[in-house]
Amino acid sequence: MARAYENPKPPRFTIAADADGERIVIAARRPVALLAILGLWLVLWLWAGLWGVVQILRSDHVPVLAPLLVWLLGLLLVAPFLAWLATGRELIRVVGGDLEIGRRLLGRTRWRRYRGADISYLAAAATPAWPGLLQPELPFLARRRWGAVKFAYGARTLHAAAGLDEAEGRLIVDWLEPRLAGRVISPRS
Repeated sequence: MARAYENPKPPRFTIAADADGERIVIAARRPVALLAILGLWLVLWLWAGLWGVVQILRSDHVPVLAPLLVWLLGLLLVAPFLAWLATGRELIRVVGGDLEIGRRLLGRTRWRRYRGADISYLAAAATPAWPGLLQPELPFLARRRWGAVKFAYGARTLHAAAGLDEAEGRLIVDWLEPRLAGRVISPRS
């Protein structure tokens, strides 16, 4: 009895074209269980916070603001993370020989532009070990410390394409290299 081959998996990114040219679009990882748990938590958190505000407004006593500040802090930490999981996208493009990496959240994109002449050692990066995969990802707040693509920019190593495998990172590097041709020192050369 012949055994069937495993089908190769397609990359988890797309290449889109528009008036600005081609770009790679990487959707944020969307773990359904985490989205459901955090969504339910957020609804209950909002309900409890609003109930607390109503109780404070009805009371004749001077309100204690510490619980309200803790509630607000929790809301401000979880809501952006949940929004990133639900709608976040990472965009990679080359414009005029320069690399641009954008992060889109709720229709708003924040771009970072890197001079192509200052980029070196563009390569695919290994997926981080177990603890790194479980760390929350909020690209609007901090510089990425991991991703499937890495490059040197000055004295820093920068990463892009978080949530993808090393093989997908190689596909992205292969797409980027000809567009940054003559500008990037590659570890393959």
